[in-house]
Amino acid sequence: MLLRFRSRGTKVKELQEILNSLGFDAGTPDGIFGRGTEAAVKAFQLSLGLDDDGVVGNMTWKALEDAESVIKYDYLTGSYISDYPLSDNEYYKEVYEKDAVFLHHTAGAARPDYVIAGWERDKSSRGGVLRVGTAFVIGRKTDGAKDFDGLVYRAYHSKYWAHHLGTRRPKYKVSNTKLNAKSIGIEICNFGPLTRAEEDGEEKFFVQLSETRKVYIPREEVCILEKPWRGHRYFQRYTEAQMASTKQLLLDLVKLFELKFENRVYDRDWFDLKFDALNGGRGLWTHCNVREDKTDCFPQPELIQMLNDLNNELYPRVETPTEDSSNR
Repeated sequence: MLLRFRSRGTKVKELQEILNSLGFDAGTPDGIFGRGTEAAVKAFQLSLGLDDDGVVGNMTWKALEDAESVIKYDYLTGSYISDYPLSDNEYYKEVYEKDAVFLHHTAGAARPDYVIAGWERDKSSRGGVLRVGTAFVIGRKTDGAKDFDGLVYRAYHSKYWAHHLGTRRPKYKVSNTKLNAKSIGIEICNFGPLTRAEEDGEEKFFVQLSETRKVYIPREEVCILEKPWRGHRYFQRYTEAQMASTKQLLLDLVKLFELKFENRVYDRDWFDLKFDALNGGRGLWTHCNVREDKTDCFPQPELIQMLNDLNNELYPRVETPTEDSSNR
């Protein structure tokens, strides 16, 4: 059954209700396919890369039903998560079915609220809105009045999306837009690569933010890799609380969106560029899997251990009875 401008009936009303639930304004569901409904259909079609002709045929209905199925999920309500919402125009309030999660780090300071506030303020070169950000940001220890270590701030509901990958490589099978839309981004507050220097006879580690400003990182927060990775050996360490929250968040997202992560052993090689990730492969990835110029997230041994612990929870090992035990 085709629905188009001037169609009427209960099916049109159902269409309007679905579009409204997905964030595409079709107006009051009255069963009349007017210009408002047509505009909502076109916006939905355009968001998925379909022909935006405003006609609802089999392909558009299937896309609507798939997208609506995501609506049934209640968003995460764990006590470790706090809402710190971006304005609606700072992300795309469009529902996409999710099949991947990307881990990032902020290359910045410890407070998740500052990170999200920065996304609220940033502008394009022409002064327009930049819809760049991730659904979640995980804080770390600060010297201030509040300890943000391991706290998860949500910038927008994870069924929606914003740009967070910036691949822009047209030769791959999946466009940058689709890769961003179908994945969930998690930022871990961390400065990333550090510089080591001798100052006044002492070993110092710091990140140079500008010509006049550097931030020194305490030695206990420094991870020294056995050998350089992507040109760096010294990094700010992800904290235990951050990794615990990241693991819990990943487990909750797997359950919420019925995500499928590969049953694998995580190691240093996993952090390399992966064409499966660039081509839209589902599962768990990091930003460095799709960008050779990125270091988020880096192969900290404790992070690798956490990922393997996560894998073991998702894919429990089945013990094979020994000959002695089976004969008891």
